Amino acid sequence: MKKLDADSLLEVLAAYSSLDDTSRFVIAFSGGVDTAVLMHLLYRASKRFEFSLLALHVDHNINPRSGEWAEQCASFCQTRGIPCHSTRLDQFNPHNRVPENEARIARYDWLKKQVSERDILLTGHHKNDQAETLMLNLMRGAGARGLAGIQEFRHFGKGMLVRPMLRFTKEQILEYAANHDLEYIHDPANDDLHYDRNYLRHLVLPKLAERWESAIENINQSARFLADARSMLDDLAEIDIAACRTIGTAFLSIGYQLNMEEFRKLSRARQINLIRHWIRTHSLPEPGRKSLDNFLETTVDGTAGYAEMDWEGYKLCLFQKRLYLAPNIVQNELESINVYWNLQQPLVLESAGIRLIPNPVVGKGISVDRLPESVSVCFREGGESFRMSGQSHSSKLKKLLQAHSIPPWERRMLPLIYSHDELIAVAPWRVSNDFAASKEQDGIEIEVELISRSGD
Repeated sequence: MKKLDADSLLEVLAAYSSLDDTSRFVIAFSGGVDTAVLMHLLYRASKRFEFSLLALHVDHNINPRSGEWAEQCASFCQTRGIPCHSTRLDQFNPHNRVPENEARIARYDWLKKQVSERDILLTGHHKNDQAETLMLNLMRGAGARGLAGIQEFRHFGKGMLVRPMLRFTKEQILEYAANHDLEYIHDPANDDLHYDRNYLRHLVLPKLAERWESAIENINQSARFLADARSMLDDLAEIDIAACRTIGTAFLSIGYQLNMEEFRKLSRARQINLIRHWIRTHSLPEPGRKSLDNFLETTVDGTAGYAEMDWEGYKLCLFQKRLYLAPNIVQNELESINVYWNLQQPLVLESAGIRLIPNPVVGKGISVDRLPESVSVCFREGGESFRMSGQSHSSKLKKLLQAHSIPPWERRMLPLIYSHDELIAVAPWRVSNDFAASKEQDGIEIEVELISRSGD
């Protein structure tokens, strides 16, 4: 077993970053024994290499003593000349038992905002944590991806997340802390058997280790094998995406689209693997397996020309033999939007999940000469008429969108640009005949960009 010391830790970190460059190591510092040891090891290593350290502490506001713990963390860092930033999560309450996953999500959301480009965020996860995670995911019925457990490395916000302690056991960490007389925090919540992880930690895994001495090591080995399988599944998904990838008629879908005829040639297992990879690479929440199975039965095995599946603010849609991934905007969130815009800078419509960006162009877009000082932006309510370039008369906008194969869910999502009561553009699709810039005339093209909506 590899010895836990500064050299061993640096060996792990060197695989992900040059130790003498401008990278900064940011430690998610709880003050517990795991991160106290990690911090101490990095502090010693920083005396030999030119890298900077920053500690980030999250006060979950669950335990009444959490404020004291934040002060202890600050003191630990101050003694060693390490800057420490902290935050208090006021949405939690000391009188409530907080779900483990909810606390974890809140913690990582804040950490992600603190990580800058070239930063490497480090956590104190170790081999015992890995064993607990694999067992938890096994009890939840996870597949190969979930059973691969905790990744040693992944992209995180603008930087990277590395877990260098995954190669060491809890026993090694405790031994190191004792040998160096390190002070650390013990959170009594870690002894509460109501939490699934604590139940495994204190009751299940010790029993397994009594029977099989190498239980923790063997579970970690299985996790590594499954991580290899996860990597191969991702590689296979990329091969399948290359075969199925196409471009549809949507303006507000997420990424590319999939050719349904090519998609149908894949086995069901590869179809599911492809879709999950597609969703995951855009950092979106994954749909449940049952919902996904039902959707594929309708779209792949059935004869439906149109189908959609909604989950957590997103949707998968089949339209004209293509699969689309798109945001799921509730219609009443759009009906109340009617704002003025001077087209001088981008306009963010947060509840619609979009940003409008005016780009100066020549020979296309909205004619600068015809533009009023400001325009109004709203969304379809029904009954609108629009005169497209080259048309001698106006037509119902609904009919035009249908005729040009704009997907049904986008027909109410495309922002309408008005000059007074006249519809001059459906961004980013078309400009009306009377307001279109002629050849060599200055114009403004409106780009529509998807953004994350508040609460997502």
